[in-house]
Amino acid sequence: MINTAIVGLGWWGKTLVKAAADFGAPLRFVRGVTLEPDAVRDFAGEHKIALSTSIDDVLGDKSIQAVVLATPHTKHRAQVEAIAATGKHIYCEKPFALSKADARAALDACERAGIVIAVGHHFRLMPSMRVLAELKEAGAFGTIMSSWATRVRRDDLMSFAIDGTGGSAVAGLHRCRVQSAAATPTVKHFNPTVDLGIDYREGWSDAPDAGPYANPYRVGWEDFLRHLVTGALLRSDLAAGVRDLLFAEACQRSAASGAWVDLENTA
Repeated sequence: MINTAIVGLGWWGKTLVKAAADFGAPLRFVRGVTLEPDAVRDFAGEHKIALSTSIDDVLGDKSIQAVVLATPHTKHRAQVEAIAATGKHIYCEKPFALSKADARAALDACERAGIVIAVGHHFRLMPSMRVLAELKEAGAFGTIMSSWATRVRRDDLMSFAIDGTGGSAVAGLHRCRVQSAAATPTVKHFNPTVDLGIDYREGWSDAPDAGPYANPYRVGWEDFLRHLVTGALLRSDLAAGVRDLLFAEACQRSAASGAWVDLENTA
């Protein structure tokens, strides 16, 4: 078990603590930092977490080996730099930065200190997301024409979709549905003035499972800790967060200019 502190005990911070306890992640939360200790005192007592109101208490505690950041993203760079300087490993919630400069500075601080930092991309580890990734790697979509994500107003809390010349897929939190190109309604089913009464939900099928269910929180924790102990490859390290940030910035530049822009290589 790795002695761990969590900075930020709001709704999401408490969710992470409960996930680690419920699913047997091999880490032990021993200290929590919050600006509202009275609001979480019962919760901290239940989970045997010592409370502090300053991150300095974590930085100076040599028994703490890793720190989880569940704080506002505006604070991440400074907190990552401070924690890295003490030699503690970091698991940072997304988004971990607001700019490329902050992301680079955080990554540089971790590399100088020789510590591990991982980003909490839990949704990427959902079984449905693993199926979607496997379909893409297998070439099931042919040439990808479009992809998008929506929150709430679909069949699930969030939906991720890919359309290609070979077929389509829509993944929610728990399942992934696919539709082959042959089963996709053709353009002749389009009429701007008349509702043709077609059920566009037909022709979809559930994709095969990605294996036995594994809770994504546990997968993320174990991935992080396995890397600490054995050096196994991280599936979502800080470089993955940098790529996400660069992609978002490129989208903003493209929208502002009305033109294609190059995506910077993070290698």
